[in-house]
Amino acid sequence: METNPKKQRQQFYRDYASGQWSMSELCRRYQISRPTGYKWVDRIEAEGIQAAGDRSKAPRHPKRTPERVEREILALRRKYGWGATKLRQILARRHPDWSIPARSTINYLLDREGLLRKQRRRRRWQHPGAVRLETAGPNEIWPADFKGQFKTKDGRYCFPLTVTDHYSRMLLLCKGLPSVRTKGALPAFKGLFREYGLPDAIRTDNGAPFASQGIAGLCELNVWWMNLGIVHQRILASSP
Repeated sequence: METNPKKQRQQFYRDYASGQWSMSELCRRYQISRPTGYKWVDRIEAEGIQAAGDRSKAPRHPKRTPERVEREILALRRKYGWGATKLRQILARRHPDWSIPARSTINYLLDREGLLRKQRRRRRWQHPGAVRLETAGPNEIWPADFKGQFKTKDGRYCFPLTVTDHYSRMLLLCKGLPSVRTKGALPAFKGLFREYGLPDAIRTDNGAPFASQGIAGLCELNVWWMNLGIVHQRILASSP
C-alpha cells in the first residue's frame, strides 16, 4: 500500500474511477471512512488529480482588524499611552457592538506603528568572585552562616546563626533567631564586635540577610559592615 498521502489518494481515485470496486470495498482496502473516500473523490473531480495533496490549515482569508478599529486603537495609544489590556477594555466599553481584537493583535499593531515600548531586561549583576580562604592569625576572616532551621517544641522555627574565627576555629556565636531577617542578625553582630573586636573580613553565602538581589548584592547588613571597614567576602553559588 502506498504510504505517500498524495499518491495514496490519487491511486484511490484511479481505483474508484475504474469501476471495479465499490466505495465500501475501496474504503475498507484503504482503511478510511466512507465520508473521507467521497471527500477525496469530490475534491479530485472538482480540482484535478493534483488536488489530492494535503491542504494548508491556515485560513484562506485571514481576519484583518477593521481600519476604524485600528485607527481608534492608535489614537487612544498616542493620546493616553495605554497598554493593550487597557485599550481592549476601553474599546469594549465604548463600542459594545465591535469585535475587539485580542491583546496580541493590539500589541502587533502598536509594534508595527512603532508605538510599543520595548522593556529593557534587568541587568543581572555578576558575582564579584570569591577569594581564597587563607588566614595567618585570628580576626582575619569570620565565616558566618545560618545552619538550617528547625522547629522547637512550641511549634516555632529557630534559625541558628553561627559565626566562627577561621584561623582558630573558635565558635564565636551560635544564636537561635526567629528568622533570617536583618532585624535579628544585626544586633547579634553588634554584640560580637563589642566582645571580640572587628574582623578584617566576614565570609558568607549569597542569601539573606547577607546579600540581596539588588545592585552588586548590596543590602543593609553588608553595607553596614563595609562602613565599619570590614570586607564582605561572598562565596560562589553552590560552593560552601
